[in-house]
Amino acid sequence: MSKVIDYKYVRHSNLEVEVVMPEESGIVQIEVLGLHINMDGTIYQGCSMEAIMNRSKDDVSLDFLARVLVDIQLDSNKVLHDLLTGYHRSLLDVMYMKDALNRAKYNIVITEKIHPFKKAMEYADRGWFENEIKQVLGSLQTAEDLSSEDVLILGRDGLLLAGPSSDQLEPYIFHYASLKCREEFVSNLFLRTFVLKEGIEKIHQIIQQHHTDPSNLNRIQSALSEASSNIFQIYEILDYLESSLDDSIKPPPPQDSMCKKLVSILSTESLTSNIMNRVEDMRKLIQGAKKILANLMDDTDVITTAKLEDVFNNIDQNVKYLVEASASNARGAASLNVMQIVLAGSFCFAIIDRISGATFSFNPPNWAYDYIFQPIIDKPGVFFALNIIWLLICSYGLLRFMNYLQDSAMGTLTLRVTINKKLKSKKGMETFFSTKALDNLESEIWVGNPTVRMVEWEETDEEKWLGSAPFIEFAYDATNLFLLSLELSIDKKTSTATEESLVNTVLQDLVAADAMDREVAFGEDVLGEDMARAQQAQDVQQGGKKPASISNLFGLLG
Repeated sequence: MSKVIDYKYVRHSNLEVEVVMPEESGIVQIEVLGLHINMDGTIYQGCSMEAIMNRSKDDVSLDFLARVLVDIQLDSNKVLHDLLTGYHRSLLDVMYMKDALNRAKYNIVITEKIHPFKKAMEYADRGWFENEIKQVLGSLQTAEDLSSEDVLILGRDGLLLAGPSSDQLEPYIFHYASLKCREEFVSNLFLRTFVLKEGIEKIHQIIQQHHTDPSNLNRIQSALSEASSNIFQIYEILDYLESSLDDSIKPPPPQDSMCKKLVSILSTESLTSNIMNRVEDMRKLIQGAKKILANLMDDTDVITTAKLEDVFNNIDQNVKYLVEASASNARGAASLNVMQIVLAGSFCFAIIDRISGATFSFNPPNWAYDYIFQPIIDKPGVFFALNIIWLLICSYGLLRFMNYLQDSAMGTLTLRVTINKKLKSKKGMETFFSTKALDNLESEIWVGNPTVRMVEWEETDEEKWLGSAPFIEFAYDATNLFLLSLELSIDKKTSTATEESLVNTVLQDLVAADAMDREVAFGEDVLGEDMARAQQAQDVQQGGKKPASISNLFGLLG
């Protein structure tokens, strides 16, 4: 739970956050954090230690303090995670490789006294005192006496200021801490560039071995996209760092000797210059990585072009095969027509032979001599002419019959429609398919892509389809439940259905099976018309007569 204490529009906000996290049984933790968010990117989170375990605020051990600081860092990261925008979280994920909730913080420990109180260098004794302080501050860098009662200890992960004058030194301490946070951030960013470089080298290795695995091209494109996005976001982070350094608020110049000594020890001007130089060096490194990535993208384009050329060559080769097969089919069809005529002629001549009795194994009867042999066969050329005429008549009839069969096979309407409408549920789809006699079911499954299923069946209710029942191919996304496309084949010679009515019939079946919402299938306007018609029917049923139209109403008023 957070509460805004005060704010200055665009400049800063001060909040009080009560942290309520689940704890182990028997542990009671009351934790309230003060949060200061500045426009330059500096975020301070602080609290006053009232008690830890059985120790009050005047007697807190470094052991307990180290454990509480770790807990506060984790809790504060979670609090900030909720306050930041999605864009800020994406930058932190790039920076810390999706481990931003465990990022380190710079600790500032300010106390009025420390026990035992010694000279500063005695705390850096490489013995017991230093080991105790390392729990809170990390590796010690320096320890200085600011006065006879004030001591400053600087570590890698934080600083400790002890003494009665700590309040007047806070502005310089906090400014130094903000610079140390930026320095630590730049150091982490420098390490992030090594990870980026390693990723680019892996992409280069995959490019060199792209022919060893058909899926390497997809891996290359995915890795290039991720690396390009990371470089772009790191560029933005560097721009924000420069802007943060330019907009940071510096404390006023020191007036007394203790403040001057503190400023001399902290060397904030030198630290700021070092950070700026490192940011500039980082920009050059990222610029170099960007150029290498551009070269890898060019190599990938070459690979893609080569694969496209292979595809086009395969298509060209397949087209040649199809042309040759088509020519062969044409030659075969012509030969088949000739053979049909030859076989028809043989059949016709066999009929003539049977009628004339030429193939009989006994002498033909007298009527055959009287009506066939004497008037037809015995006269020169008559029997031959009749055979040729008979052949022409049979061949003509055969050709007409074959054309009729060919015309019967034609006249089929093939309708391909892209639908792209949301399906309602898998249960509704099961109900829909249960009413169909499915002929074929195919699935296309690719890693990382939705499953596309193609179902085929033939309808049987000719009355519903206004004539001939169609053959339907139904393609849908089984993962995201989307109807992708329909393909309907129907005999138009025996059907009066239009293209729109065919598609609407399929959609109506889906709606009836509760596989698709009616407003999705036909639009909200159709749903509104249906509701209006239902309301009109209800009014008629209640009133016992048709409702007056607008024109009738005006007539009554006139």
